[in-house]
Amino acid sequence: MKQINNNILLFPLIFITLMPQTVFIKSVAFAGLGQSEIQGKNESVITVDDLFLEQALGFVLSGNPHLKRLESEISALNGAAIQAGLLPNPEIGTEVENFAGQGDMNGFDSAETTIYLSQLIETGFKRDKRHRIALSEKDLAVKDYEIARLDLMASASRAFIRVLSAQELYELDRALVQVAEKTAAVIDERVAAGKVSPVEKTRTMIELAAARNEALQAQRELNASREELSSYWGDKQVYFKRAAGDLEVIREPQSPEELVKMLDHSPYISKWDSEIERKSAELELARAKAIPDISLSAGVRNFQETDYNAFVFGITVPIPVFDRNQGGVMEASARLESARYSRREATISLKSRLLSGLQRLRAAYSQASVLKRDIMPQAQAAYQATEQGYKEGKFNLMQLLDAQRTLFNVKRQYIAALEDYHLIRTDIEGLTGLIRLKAENNIGGNDE
Repeated sequence: MKQINNNILLFPLIFITLMPQTVFIKSVAFAGLGQSEIQGKNESVITVDDLFLEQALGFVLSGNPHLKRLESEISALNGAAIQAGLLPNPEIGTEVENFAGQGDMNGFDSAETTIYLSQLIETGFKRDKRHRIALSEKDLAVKDYEIARLDLMASASRAFIRVLSAQELYELDRALVQVAEKTAAVIDERVAAGKVSPVEKTRTMIELAAARNEALQAQRELNASREELSSYWGDKQVYFKRAAGDLEVIREPQSPEELVKMLDHSPYISKWDSEIERKSAELELARAKAIPDISLSAGVRNFQETDYNAFVFGITVPIPVFDRNQGGVMEASARLESARYSRREATISLKSRLLSGLQRLRAAYSQASVLKRDIMPQAQAAYQATEQGYKEGKFNLMQLLDAQRTLFNVKRQYIAALEDYHLIRTDIEGLTGLIRLKAENNIGGNDE
């Protein structure tokens, strides 16, 4: 009766074990079919086997709509700068006096007709100052574009790193399935030979079912991370078999002094230099507006009564009695001071983020190094010793499975530590502008 109960228990466990594997095979088949159909409909689809980081970043920089919009904004401000440097147009006008009146002024016999040309003369180099402001606004837009590029490159790099990590976890779970299958086969032979209880077969089948379910979940996480990466490419459709890179290539973090020096060249700081330049130009223009502009006019006047002509000349100068642009100067001066404080605030905040990130990077580096150097070798040795001891009858099945779970949990911790290291390092490189070098080097490549 006990044997019958074990068989009844084994049947649903075997079904549960095989069901995730069946779903896994179907999902892979449908995924491949969908990609082929898409490629058949769209000839512009890009397909690569191994996707390197610099390729992924190249797709981001060439296809992201946000960057395209900022490029158009820079072109618009370039046109605004050209417009700001142009001279004001001259004006032509005419005046008719002394006509359609009474007596001798009846009709046009006594009319006086004047044709004149006038030109506004801007004083205080206002045009040059407006042009300087426009150029500063364009330079500020270029800095915003550089910041957007860095942000997108950092975000895409983080997505790429998550794909690498998901690939490693998926391969690890597949390896765990193979180990569980091997263990189940050994136990099955022992049960058939009557050396161990059928309950041990039940336990191994449960472990195998759990391992296969973990592998299925890891594949879903991998697919999700691949979709996240592709979202940064805009309208580009890029299909790849795997992300190419080595998470295990890590190096000891740089010193705080070296990183802080790089902030001077970061667009996050130089953006405020451009803002201060613009506010300085606005202050100079506000002071120049206190100087009145001059309007000159010259022309010819015809006297209808005698048919004589004479030249006329005029000059108009506003008298700065009430409005000397006092409020404009005060406003521009305060905004310049505000921009200077904003730069200090941005520098302090950026430095704080950088040093905080450096501490977290050192922690991740230390954790990954300890796991690889000390913990993983011990877990591997313990598992191998337990496996051999189990074959010799020195350990039971629970001890073997526990050693197996410990080994694979340590490997997962190692992959997580490597992922954290590269994610934090990417954040630091984004703040300092070093992320641009990633377009030329792979993760695990020559990034000195």
